[in-house]
Amino acid sequence: MPFMNLGISILFRKPTKKVPKLFSFLSPLSLEVWVYMATAFLGVSLFLFIVARFSPYEWTNPHPCNPNPDVLENQFTLLNTLWFTVGCLMQQGCELT
Repeated sequence: MPFMNLGISILFRKPTKKVPKLFSFLSPLSLEVWVYMATAFLGVSLFLFIVARFSPYEWTNPHPCNPNPDVLENQFTLLNTLWFTVGCLMQQGCELT
């Protein structure tokens, strides 16, 4: 017999596996951090939206063949600025042309 059995043993209950929650991916950071990140994301997006509205370089002609358009178009809508901010945060870029 290669080992000695002294008759002393430890009993413990085998842990039961818990079903993962729907938002368990949020667990690494606290709720305050997620709130701050969401606030910063929305704040930066809103700031870009406002700056794009004031900038004359963001207003383009929707019909390039017409040299004197009645209406100009701004590419940075609120949805586009949200997507642009996500693309910048993930360092993937975006396809705004």
